[in-house]
Amino acid sequence: MIEEQVKKAYREGLFENLEGAGKPLEITTNPHLPKELTTCLKMLKNAGYTPPEITLKNNITKLRAELEKNQKNMSDPQIKEMRKKICLLQTELAIKLEHAMKLD
Repeated sequence: MIEEQVKKAYREGLFENLEGAGKPLEITTNPHLPKELTTCLKMLKNAGYTPPEITLKNNITKLRAELEKNQKNMSDPQIKEMRKKICLLQTELAIKLEHAMKLD
């Protein structure tokens, strides 16, 4: 089977010294999207547009990191307020994603 062939090649060192080894892959397109949609998304990205869902996810990530970093120096009401903000953003993101799924 293919899995055995890959394991054998790995054991024999055939994957060593490959070009780009240890570097992240630069995946610029999604092979599952139609070419027209990929082109549109690329144009939006080049224009500096960030979808609201991505902005929300980034804000959630930043708030979580901020909470984790500063939690020891925060009062209980401050922690509760930060968690509330995160929860509200998560809810907003879930609603947007659910709406987008219904559009498909």
